[in-house]
Formats: sequence, C-alpha cells, structure tokens
Amino acid sequence: MSLALGRLRWATVFACWLIGLALATQITVWALAHYTDMRFEVVENGAEAPLVVQAESKRQQRIHSVRESELGLTVDSTELKDEDAGEGPAQVPSRADHRLGVVFNLAAGIGRAAMLAVLPVIALGVLLGVVAQTSGIERAATAFLLMLVVSGLVLPLGEVIGLPWPDGALTSYATLTTALDQPESAAIALPTYVQFLLLPLTAIVGVMIVAVRFTSGLEASLPSRESMRLDPNLEREASNMSPTSLHGGRAGSVLQSTLGQFDNEDENGPSAREVSRGEAPKRLI
Repeated sequence: MSLALGRLRWATVFACWLIGLALATQITVWALAHYTDMRFEVVENGAEAPLVVQAESKRQQRIHSVRESELGLTVDSTELKDEDAGEGPAQVPSRADHRLGVVFNLAAGIGRAAMLAVLPVIALGVLLGVVAQTSGIERAATAFLLMLVVSGLVLPLGEVIGLPWPDGALTSYATLTTALDQPESAAIALPTYVQFLLLPLTAIVGVMIVAVRFTSGLEASLPSRESMRLDPNLEREASNMSPTSLHGGRAGSVLQSTLGQFDNEDENGPSAREVSRGEAPKRLI
C-alpha cells in the first residue's frame, strides 16, 4: 500500500509541474505578443512577403462573423485592396508569429493532457486512503476537490457550464490573436489581461496548493522510515556473517551455548559429544 501511494504522489507532483509550466509558457507568449512587435514585420510595397499559412477553425470563423455583424465591421475586400495599394509599408505576419503559435498550442495540449491525467490519479489516491483508513486522507480529499475547481479554470468548459472564459486558461493561439487584434471599442467578455494573465496565474496558484495538500496527505499516510528499519543488532551481526558460512554472528553464538549446555550436564546423562554404546551418533545440525 505504501509503495502504491508513493507512486501516486510522484505522478501527481509531475503532472502539476507540467500544468504549471504550460500556463507559465502561455503567459510568456501572451506578453511577447501583446507588448512587442514580434508578430508582424514591415514590408515595402512590391516586396515579396513571407508566406505564413494559418488555419482557422470553424468556431473562430463563426466568432469573427458574429462579431463583425454586431459591430458593423463588414468591409468589401476590393476596397481594402485599393486602399492598401496606395499606401506605403505594410505589416504582415512574421515567422516569429508562427513560432509563437506553435509554442502556445503545444503548451495548451500538454497542459490539458496533464490535467485530464491527474484527476483520476488523485481520485485513486483518495480511494486507497479511505480503504486503508490512513491518517491525512482529509488533506488528499481537499486536494481532489480543489483540483476539480482548477480544472474548470483550465479546461475549455466555459461554453458547457456558462463561464465568461469559454476556452479556459489553456486556450489556443487563434483565440489569443483574435483578442489582441480586437478594436478597443469592441465589446468583449473579458479584457485580455484578465483572460491571459490573471486567469492562468490563479490556476498556477491552485495547482501548487493541490500538489502541496495531496503530498502532505499521503506523507502522513506512509509509515516513517525509522519504523521500517530492522533491529540494529541484527543488521550488525548480518553484516559480519559470511553468506556461505554456518558459523558466524548469532548462529555461532547459539551453537556455542548449545554445546556448553550439553557439556555441563551430569556425567551419567546424555551428552552431545559422547555417545553411549549401541546408540547411533546424533547430528547437531
């Protein structure tokens, strides 16, 4: 039981580290995309712009169409081309924008997978603690309940349960760029710093509390290392004994005391070393 609880504790801490690193990575990418110009590069008219293809999901296309219809932002593409043709330098997506998108989406995938994996691990640890009736199980149960709350912040459950953040803290890069490119006058559900900074930071704090509570609860359930040690005298005698020897350590002392006991008996009584006539010799071992 103690070995199984130790494995569950290690798996939970590892998964919490993955979730925290994924959230921290997305915060870093958001800061770079929001406060720097890494996403775009200036290209003069007539120069060949680097080709960067980004696939947009159907959900993002639906969001764009709905927001444009609400804000009256529908513009003819031919007018945009005519206006851009007479202007000077233009901004186009850079290669750094593509790299930021890959890192952002990879962090989101790893964080979501770790979140889905750690929930049954914590539940199994709580179940084993309840069956074994170990101490500290209340802290592990508290960690499981808190992880359920954190999963509501991280996983894309907003549309299902009606949260203001539909994609959760671990969102996609398309959602990030859509929020950053939104006009300041547009009516959005949450400011960008709330969705991409405060929400991930809250989730990181929650994951850290879960890891500490679950680990302390399982450590209270495990026996101490001192109680698992053998008798020091036995360990010392075993270290002095040769593995193939019959005479050594406590075995030799027991044999010597047995022989001395037989030697001290009455001369007319049975002896371990002297055999009476007509009797077969007896083996001591």
